[in-house]
Amino acid sequence: MKERDKLIIAIVAVALIVIVVVGATYAYWQWSSNTAQRTNVAFTVPGSNSMMGATLNGGGSATVSNLAPAACTNSTYAFKKAVTLTYYNQMPQAADIKATLTLSNVSQPHSGTLRLSNLHYSLTTGTNAGNSCTSGTVVAGGSTSAFPAFTNGTKLLDNVTIKTAAANTGTASQPQSATYYLWIWIDSEDNGSNTGGTVTDPMQDLSFTLTWTGSMVQS
Repeated sequence: MKERDKLIIAIVAVALIVIVVVGATYAYWQWSSNTAQRTNVAFTVPGSNSMMGATLNGGGSATVSNLAPAACTNSTYAFKKAVTLTYYNQMPQAADIKATLTLSNVSQPHSGTLRLSNLHYSLTTGTNAGNSCTSGTVVAGGSTSAFPAFTNGTKLLDNVTIKTAAANTGTASQPQSATYYLWIWIDSEDNGSNTGGTVTDPMQDLSFTLTWTGSMVQS
């Protein structure tokens, strides 16, 4: 007799927000932030140029519980994290702020082919960007996005320009800012299952780390 269980995936965004296991049951997992690692991410600037800079801030603690197949807007079963970019560019030329999101600490406890086409991500910004994974400007990913190869070192975002800072914009003491939303969710149509009391579905109990890095270079 088959018992269908909503599948759970551990979403961890290191440097912005680290999510670690604090409790578990057969069908559901709960995750909470690690305060010690809620740090800012300073983007590199070639030549250590003090005339421009950018920092991505995690925006404080967050708790995600019972992540399972659902719409990206589901406040119970989907992951949504606001991050703030602060930047300045005192050079006479525009500069591109580029971000990379890298997978590490990848773990797949149960063998089989992963349905990565059902694991989605989105990075949004602008007006109403926090309303949905497709609202505002979708910088990367979107409603039909799919995770790439589930291996250490895989880039979820690879040197993607998330902002172009105009020339003579802001200062180190009074930078400009923009809010972004990172969304991670499992397709609501995902229909994985387990048999009896044994976990057999390869999508269940996945875990991985997402680490932000970035750079700011003249356009």
